[in-house]
Amino acid sequence: MRIKDIGIVVTGKTPSTNNLANYSTNDCMFVTPDDILDDTYIVRKTKRYISRTGLQSILSNSIKGTSIAVTCIGEVGRCAILHDSCATNQQINSITDIDTKIVEPVALYYWFKCCGKQLINYASQTVMPIVSKSTFENIQIELPDIEHQKALVNMLSHVDDLIENNTNLSNKLSDIISLIYAYWFVQFDFPDENGRPYKSSGGKMVYNEQLEQEIPEGWRVSSLLDTRMASLIKPGVNEFDGTKTYLATGNVVGAEIKNNPANVTFDNRETRANMQPVANSVWFAKMKDSIKHIIVTDKSDDLINDHIFSTGFCGFLAGENCLGFLAAYVSQPQFEVIKDSLAHGATQKAVSNSDLSNIKIIEPSTDILCKFEHIAKPMLDLTDNCRRESKLLTSLRDWLLPMLMNGQVEIN
Repeated sequence: MRIKDIGIVVTGKTPSTNNLANYSTNDCMFVTPDDILDDTYIVRKTKRYISRTGLQSILSNSIKGTSIAVTCIGEVGRCAILHDSCATNQQINSITDIDTKIVEPVALYYWFKCCGKQLINYASQTVMPIVSKSTFENIQIELPDIEHQKALVNMLSHVDDLIENNTNLSNKLSDIISLIYAYWFVQFDFPDENGRPYKSSGGKMVYNEQLEQEIPEGWRVSSLLDTRMASLIKPGVNEFDGTKTYLATGNVVGAEIKNNPANVTFDNRETRANMQPVANSVWFAKMKDSIKHIIVTDKSDDLINDHIFSTGFCGFLAGENCLGFLAAYVSQPQFEVIKDSLAHGATQKAVSNSDLSNIKIIEPSTDILCKFEHIAKPMLDLTDNCRRESKLLTSLRDWLLPMLMNGQVEIN
């Protein structure tokens, strides 16, 4: 079938940026290639949103109902499912109003998931690959009959649902840790010896000149490079045997590993400097405006044994009972504000190791750190378990998908 025989192809359009009324914080999703990564399944939120007015201004370029969005400019062939009425920019062609008598929409998504990278063969030969709407419409695809499509979707969508549930659970756990951190270490309402909120119940506060604010009595302030709670992990040659996964900052989105990290051997590394992940360590991107965090727990055997990190990351080994606190500390928005203010450089602004001495960190009492670790560590372990399970599920799905598509495997 040609794509245009399956549904209507819509090329996206960007509402005028000169009219602020076209944009909002949460009305309608405005999908761009940044919202469609290699492992995106269903787009449920986007980096930018447009208003109802903005949607109306590009109504003929908008989509509704279950649609399949495919990137067709630049890195062509990435795809995702869209369920709501929304819009995309001009780098995306979407197939909407799909004829469900002949094609199960999610099966079409899986076809692009399996074969989408082949779209580069249809791109015009320019510096920036482009698959035009007319070319895209006439691309022929091959799918089994509708009953087999439904069986395929029933199997694979269960796997993707599990992956998505793991991501949602991880995000909720992160939110819980951040919320408790804010109560305990920003508002200083950690439980006192009677279980009451410390500051709100009249706990003694002492003025700290470095922070120019009051902190609980007995606590102190140090720099991130000179704290008893963590030690800097320095890059090195770290020779290794066999193959490892090389994790660059571009392979991480927020706190999730995405975008297909490369496999490398020690001999084919362009530069031998790298960072070796170790148990109970916290990592963040050095670059300005780059919010990326990796938490390596003592359960993260795959990260420790099978990965090396690029020197675009900065790593700290957490002290005893400090992993939860340190993970929450570098994940708070204020840390990124401070990091970005210290970043420098001609092309890519970033912080150096010496810059980290200018980042101040509050050191709570040992008993409060232990209490926080008792709460946070099980949630970090569960988050890591979700990550590892999703990694296995992704491998299973990617192994099954091409065999289901080309008929090597049948579903009874």
